[in-house]
Amino acid sequence: MKLHLDSRQCAMLQEMKVHVWWPGEAIKPVASPSQAATNTIVNNAIPSSVIGQNHVHSSATHPRIRPAHTPIRIEPAKPATPPFSGLQDNISTMPWSELTEAIHRCQACAMSAGRSRPVFTPAPSLKPCDWLIVGDMPDDDQISAATPFAGAAGLLLTNMLAAVGAERMTVEKDASQTPRQRAYLTLMLKCRPALPRAPEHAELAQCVHYLRREIALVQPKVIVAMGRFARQVLLSESPPEQAQLPLAQLRLQVWRYAGVPVVVTYPPDSLLRSGKDKAGAWADLCLAQDIVESQTS
Repeated sequence: MKLHLDSRQCAMLQEMKVHVWWPGEAIKPVASPSQAATNTIVNNAIPSSVIGQNHVHSSATHPRIRPAHTPIRIEPAKPATPPFSGLQDNISTMPWSELTEAIHRCQACAMSAGRSRPVFTPAPSLKPCDWLIVGDMPDDDQISAATPFAGAAGLLLTNMLAAVGAERMTVEKDASQTPRQRAYLTLMLKCRPALPRAPEHAELAQCVHYLRREIALVQPKVIVAMGRFARQVLLSESPPEQAQLPLAQLRLQVWRYAGVPVVVTYPPDSLLRSGKDKAGAWADLCLAQDIVESQTS
């Protein structure tokens, strides 16, 4: 008795892992239809007469099949630009262009976490100014405008400076010749985190490096501190107990920071909320003007 199996039946038994054997003869392994089709494709054994038909399965048209001889190329990762730590010793020698770049890349403290962008007035050719106005940290208006003292508070400050004969400097006005005294505006903290909060002492200490370089570049005759954090830093060279005094007891006095006279006054946004303090702010600006004029004559 002999069992006769055609090629289809042999292929089915092979797929089921059933080995059929008779004495004196053996069944040759038959590749499964799917395996046979794949081998045909990989070996590029498709007749040229069928190229171009809808059922072509060559490696060029089938996205899942890659010829064995085609190497896979892995692109090397591009090195990321390292963040500026803010701790480099060369801050004290940076020109305006490098200082601007360093501030925009700075991640020296947690205040940079989640920020949209730092607020700093780039001034690559700014000449020495008579006044240096220092605020606290950016608010929404300043972040949107990318400049210190923007919005309604900035307009109020601009008008107050004009009333005492000073003009706030920008990049556009840098080259202009003006008889007015020149005022450069900046912030103690260049960043505001995504969740606004008060800065810690160590975070203020990081931004001090930038402020000191600004002072060296601007060469002001007077510094006006407008804000609690600005006072905390600019009065740090005075007896420690002085910086803890209320603003009313710090006004109308001349302090010093980095060898430059410092006058303390109200920030312009607080003057918008409390108009009764405008008279005191006017007296503080007049004191600052007297300091400038005493050094000019």
